[in-house]
Amino acid sequence: MSIGLLIPACKKQEPTPVTPECSAQISYASDIATLITTSCATSGCHNAASSSAGFVFENHSQVSNNASIILSVIRHESGFQAMPQGASKWSDEQINNFACWLEQGKLNN
Repeated sequence: MSIGLLIPACKKQEPTPVTPECSAQISYASDIATLITTSCATSGCHNAASSSAGFVFENHSQVSNNASIILSVIRHESGFQAMPQGASKWSDEQINNFACWLEQGKLNN
């Protein structure tokens, strides 16, 4: 009986999805890749040489596979380490564009 009580307590915290207002198609190449490259996939962070916390964000597949977690950390949600570390928080527009890209299916466009 105590096992059933322990399992829910061990559940991994998942990001809370929030659907943004998305009026334009977001481009991975034009809108997302540049943000990730300059904020995340830098030396000492989430590039192949460093892979901080085991994450590498150098291409669409790597970013797409971790998009929900990335969204939570750039939003500075409770329970997630705020990113980018040591730099300014992304603007509301940048965060909304990332959320829209995720909502639009994380296209490689």
